[in-house]
Amino acid sequence: MRLPLPAVVIDWLIRRSRRSPYPNIGNYMERGWLLRCDRKKAWPPFGARIHHVLRSDHDRALHDHPWWNLSWVLRGGYWEVTSAAEARPGVLRPEAARLIELLGTLDTAAGLAHATEAARLGVFWRGPGAMVRRSAATAHRLVVPKGGEAWSLFVMGKKSQWWGFITPEGKMYWRAYLRRYGREV
Repeated sequence: MRLPLPAVVIDWLIRRSRRSPYPNIGNYMERGWLLRCDRKKAWPPFGARIHHVLRSDHDRALHDHPWWNLSWVLRGGYWEVTSAAEARPGVLRPEAARLIELLGTLDTAAGLAHATEAARLGVFWRGPGAMVRRSAATAHRLVVPKGGEAWSLFVMGKKSQWWGFITPEGKMYWRAYLRRYGREV
């Protein structure tokens, strides 16, 4: 589904989120709250943040989230690598791995020339107005085009599981994964 928002609305959402910053993740993502979700209370039943994605996820395992979530791309965009790109959990199909590596080196316009092939391999373009809802168990990875960035409205539900990475050995708790592989998020 695609539903672009007017620039004036996007600008307001970004300004509003900067009033309530959420800890940023290094040079990867800047975040700010629009609606805080209190895990200990029934209300509100969801939270909402603005995410400013500055770079791709590291070239590694797909990850899931602790809650159902919805991403609504406001500006820019990214390629979303899904579990359909894997030969088996934690292992990308060789042709998908090659395409994902290529997409990370191309700007948006050049990358879009590969959109049909990418979709066939389980890699989807999420540009302005794109909306995608995921269950907590839906694993993915983001690839930002060369020289690009993405702004999105990220809505999340109540916590229903722990966050982790999908490896050939199974799901691994995120802190254990980062300790083992020595990388930031």
